[in-house]
Amino acid sequence: MNARHVRKFLPFYMALYTMIIFGVSDMVRGVIGPSLLQTFHINYAWLGFLFSISSIGYLISSFFGGFLLERFGQKKVMLLGTVLFAVGFCIIGSAPAYMVLAIGYSATGLGSGVMEIAVNSIVPQLFTVHQSRFFNLLHGFYGTGATVAPLVAAWLIVVLHTWRYSYVWLAAMTIILLAGVIFTGYPPLPHAPERIDAQGSLPAGVPTSTPLSVVLKEPLLYLLIIAIMIYVTAEGGMANWLPTYLHAVRGFTTTDAANYLSAFYLTFTIGRFAGSVIVHRIGSFRSIIIAALIAFVADLIPLLFAHHSAFFFIIAGFFYGIIFPTISSLASEMFPKRTATVMSLLFTFAALGSIVATWLIGVIASSINLTAGFIVMDIALLVTGLLILVVVMTKRFVRS
Repeated sequence: MNARHVRKFLPFYMALYTMIIFGVSDMVRGVIGPSLLQTFHINYAWLGFLFSISSIGYLISSFFGGFLLERFGQKKVMLLGTVLFAVGFCIIGSAPAYMVLAIGYSATGLGSGVMEIAVNSIVPQLFTVHQSRFFNLLHGFYGTGATVAPLVAAWLIVVLHTWRYSYVWLAAMTIILLAGVIFTGYPPLPHAPERIDAQGSLPAGVPTSTPLSVVLKEPLLYLLIIAIMIYVTAEGGMANWLPTYLHAVRGFTTTDAANYLSAFYLTFTIGRFAGSVIVHRIGSFRSIIIAALIAFVADLIPLLFAHHSAFFFIIAGFFYGIIFPTISSLASEMFPKRTATVMSLLFTFAALGSIVATWLIGVIASSINLTAGFIVMDIALLVTGLLILVVVMTKRFVRS
């Protein structure tokens, strides 16, 4: 591997490391949930609102992320997101009150929204073929961080008797990322037709993209948006609420609950890495539909049969891992010249789904119980599979 090759693909390597941090951040939040309840004397509804605050920040930044990316480029957007991430982690780790904690989570949400659009737009920029394979690899590294994080976070709580050092760890990881982004060169993005100069041309070597008005008239885009929005209801719910559910409903210790979350994301990561092979063999649409249905059944079993059945959550993780990157890959392949904008729309509505999910599960848990909240999450998987089936039928109808 020569220096030229390393320089060309360094943005992708930085994207992989960024996804690890995303995984660590999301899982730390879930593991420390019971500790936050005790430290700030809040109930499930307020904990759910706290998780939603992060998603609201993500929603806002991902909505504008596509525009920022096309206007300023990947490097500046990555720098902005990384700084917001680092500041947010520092605020959370030192928060003396609930409102300060909420500000910290808002900052991390704002940072993650623009960064996620940036890192996902790198794949179609660097790889013109087998994009689903590289999307699965990229999101597989999210699973790597998510697998390790619960173990480390639980260990820090047990050994140091506080949840705050988990955010010291995250801040240190983010500072390393900031240094890496500063010294990384990023490729230019396609430019929109409305930015063509007065002579009707763009700078040499800069491709034009599909007009936004054309993209927004495509019904398949909206089906994918709704599908990914509903899917993250389930995935985000597992990340944020599984340790709390196992601790409060099943009587697991904090360490055991964290171990289950880690095991879930271990199989989730395996699913992400194996997803490219599965998608190549049976196709993107079949992969999503089958994975959603199996995950639905696997999650339903421990909710209906409590005795020694929690390990089915771990089995479900493998099939969760296939869904999100495959939907992202489908969108990228359908709109190759407007990737940044399409990704921005996808992740904006994914954030909206996460906001509704984390808040709704908290409200249901406080008014009914946590098991009822998990049933709502599970139904979201079934609906995701049905929506992708509608996408398949719509494509066939359009072709005919």
